[in-house]
Amino acid sequence: MKHLLCFTLLMLSGLFFIGCGDDESDPGSAEVGVAGEGEGVAGEGVAGEGIAEKKPVGDPEVSNFAVSLDGVDFESYVSAKDHKVFNEALGSTYTVECWYKPFKTDGELMVVNKEDEWEFANKGGLFQSAVAVNGEPWAWKDSELSNNKDKWNHAAIVWDGKNLHHFINGKKGKSHEMPGKSVIPKGSTFKIGRRERGGATHSIFDGLVDEVRISDIARYDADYDVPKTAFVPDDNTLYLLHLDEDDLDGDNIKNFGKMGPDAVLEGAVELVDAELPNTERRALAVEPASKLGTVWGRLKGNRL
Repeated sequence: MKHLLCFTLLMLSGLFFIGCGDDESDPGSAEVGVAGEGEGVAGEGVAGEGIAEKKPVGDPEVSNFAVSLDGVDFESYVSAKDHKVFNEALGSTYTVECWYKPFKTDGELMVVNKEDEWEFANKGGLFQSAVAVNGEPWAWKDSELSNNKDKWNHAAIVWDGKNLHHFINGKKGKSHEMPGKSVIPKGSTFKIGRRERGGATHSIFDGLVDEVRISDIARYDADYDVPKTAFVPDDNTLYLLHLDEDDLDGDNIKNFGKMGPDAVLEGAVELVDAELPNTERRALAVEPASKLGTVWGRLKGNRL
């Protein structure tokens, strides 16, 4: 009986140790599982969340912004001081282009303007421009192409030293004979969203404007494929405003062209998160928290 009792105790002890061994193997398995889950958290959760926290608005992966103009506030627009990039540096051939989305079409709604040098606008529902050649007086020239209200439009004017050409949404409009040699500087500031003439401010744009580029070549000469990406600077890109939140430094917004000043957000003009259906969105750079603090007040949610 005594031997049987000892044998029973030994058997029970063995089972206990076997059970303990099984318990010790579970954390090992759990560690493999946790490690796998931990890698997923580090790769997707922690790192992703860390970047997303630095993006104030917009898609968590990529975002695009545009200047929002309300058509009412005369003191809110985008400007840049006079510089040869807007006239002398252009020579006898240039292209001015951008994306814009008008929320109304009646009246004269200025998109981009360099008074007494060149400009284009949504005028009575049509895309029109005015160009001063050799410093001579200018007048509105009709493209005979309509703007799309409440939709994005890609528009461009091209002056090739002989003719002024109009392009909108991949289509070439009416051209006008305008021979000349250059744009004569008039000392006006560059503006997005309004114009000043005769001591008065008028033609306030109502809508969104984005991706403004000025080049010293003719970018288009016939019907074309609408750009699918944000403009990439090249040797002929003299002035380029992406108008995105990561281009801001206080009220200044970076010029990515070869020369010329940064632009300035005047008054209460805002950058808003905007979806351009025909343009791939730019990836947001991760900005230092200190910089985000300076630009936060300029950023708003989608206006639409």
